[in-house]
Amino acid sequence: MSITVIINPVSAHGKTQHRWPELNQALQKKLGAFESLHTSAPREATQLTRQALEQGAKWIFAVGGDGTLNEVVNGFFSPTGNLINPQARLSVLMSGTGSDFVRTLQHPLKPIDALAQILAASPRQIDLGRARLAPNKDQAALEHYFINMASFGLGGAVIHRLQKSKFYQNINGRAAFLLSTLESLALFKSKPVVLRIDETLEIRTRIQQVVIANGQFQGGGMRIAPQARIDDGYFEIIILEDQPLLPTLKAFSKVYQGKHLDSGLLRHLQARKLEVISSDDALPKLELDGETPGSLPGCFEILPQALWFQG
Repeated sequence: MSITVIINPVSAHGKTQHRWPELNQALQKKLGAFESLHTSAPREATQLTRQALEQGAKWIFAVGGDGTLNEVVNGFFSPTGNLINPQARLSVLMSGTGSDFVRTLQHPLKPIDALAQILAASPRQIDLGRARLAPNKDQAALEHYFINMASFGLGGAVIHRLQKSKFYQNINGRAAFLLSTLESLALFKSKPVVLRIDETLEIRTRIQQVVIANGQFQGGGMRIAPQARIDDGYFEIIILEDQPLLPTLKAFSKVYQGKHLDSGLLRHLQARKLEVISSDDALPKLELDGETPGSLPGCFEILPQALWFQG
């Protein structure tokens, strides 16, 4: 089987570059020959994945953080939205600051320790999310895929703050997520939105946070969607409407254990599709798997059993 490994050497604050020689040796021992490709710029993993699949790769490993994994997932699709090779499979050796997707899989967080679990697993088909988004300033309108979750409101504000602040970029990943979340909670102002869910339910409200979850974890270990499954054909939708700061902080204190859904402050439902519609200019910020590829308004759809995955 033709295998390609996509490595982001600067993920995990550069630790991946130092981990790679050991991982490379372990992969060669277990898999034999494979092609290894290192990224050197944002979004390059998408192009490298596309090229590898077009050239016949049957198994792609992503080595990096949640953002690298997101780029690789998008590389499984052509620019027109078709799977390049519907039989190709994906695996991930997570080496990032958040490492949230593999928490749902119950992988060891050290990539070298996760390898045995990945190789012992059987390939299975998992769901993906597809977002159709308004363009950023330098892009046309776009279609983007996500494997873990999308969120907007507080979640988007947290990621934008992390990306712009050198302070957060220089501290431990989980601590950075926590501090950025607390700062965002203190400063965030709720936004008016119209949410259309499965084309049957319309919610007009002011929101602090909306989560569209395929996986369970966000923000370096927050179990924001404890009932999410990556192969059930549904998103878990979690809506936090406008609330005073104190009740929001009380619910937030339970999120790492996944016990916040019983706080009485949240709407929680399953859905296959969510549309965000609003005429307000100050729409909440958006993130997909910790990336910020586009803007609201937009439409989010589940793609059941979209991708073969081993891990």
